[in-house]
Amino acid sequence: MAYAYAVRYPDKTDRLVMMDAPVPGIPPWDEIVRMPALWHFSFGGPMLNGWWLAASAYIWIVFE
Repeated sequence: MAYAYAVRYPDKTDRLVMMDAPVPGIPPWDEIVRMPALWHFSFGGPMLNGWWLAASAYIWIVFE
């Protein structure tokens, strides 16, 4: 889809990065998230996301 957009609108596209990444929930997702070399796919699970939300709310409340 991104490639088609870049070809159709070259004046609006400076750069395009093409990546191949697994889609969460579609096999072999469970095996991928258990691979230590691919730690970044499971980074930011529910615990970390909750922490970021709490931290951003604290910053907003304290410093606003």
